[in-house]
Amino acid sequence: MSFGPPAVRFKLFPNFIYDAKQAGRIPPEYKPEDHTPAADVARVKSSGAICVKTYFERGFADDKNLPVMGPDVLAEIRRAATQDGLVLMAHANGFEAQKFAVEGDVDVIAHGMWHWGELDKKPELPDEIKRLLDKIVEKKIGYQPTIQVLYGELAYFDPEYLKIDAISKVTPKEMLEWFQSPEGKWFGKELHAPTTKIRHQCTSRKNANSSSEWKPRLRAPSRETGAICAQCSSSPALAHRARKPRPKPTRSDVSGLTFGS
Repeated sequence: MSFGPPAVRFKLFPNFIYDAKQAGRIPPEYKPEDHTPAADVARVKSSGAICVKTYFERGFADDKNLPVMGPDVLAEIRRAATQDGLVLMAHANGFEAQKFAVEGDVDVIAHGMWHWGELDKKPELPDEIKRLLDKIVEKKIGYQPTIQVLYGELAYFDPEYLKIDAISKVTPKEMLEWFQSPEGKWFGKELHAPTTKIRHQCTSRKNANSSSEWKPRLRAPSRETGAICAQCSSSPALAHRARKPRPKPTRSDVSGLTFGS
């Protein structure tokens, strides 16, 4: 949530959990009683969602040391999700975060354990992490490893990708059919739009003192490259994503709870 512009972040993430310690940064129109864990989960339920996703993320780069929820807040989310019959997912991509998620009895952990914290410099897999992974198995917690992130977007430019046998073995038939429908191809169309004017990393290298928008020259997307800049070979996908609205949510969408600030 903190990565969104301050002027719109609360509109982008309406199901945030009100943190009294951050009250000075929350617009006055948002009332604490409307953003308790129970109220947020109920709102997610009424939207037609089948699961709710919360986050334990301390941030990185310029947005590090973000506030995170405590065990008491996660316990409230867990209780509300169970009461409303929703699957509880947790964005947790590090050792600390996944340990927190496991202790909070979430149903699914999203992302691999990319950050080990104080264990980062260990040359082998530490016993502490082995024990945590064993506990995830013991509790039968679902695990989304997110093996590919940005590189995985190349699949949108591969017309044969959804025909791979392995894909049909792990993806429901109805979802595969949706991915191949016009509605299901919305994100690929975003990535494929090479005419959008964006502020590009070439701008910072070549026009550091210029505040004008710059239009990169894009090579035609291919199965191997996707849509990339011919000048610096980077992808404008994230800029496109920030500028275009997402489609209206459906039952297959996940609604998220963020810790508000």
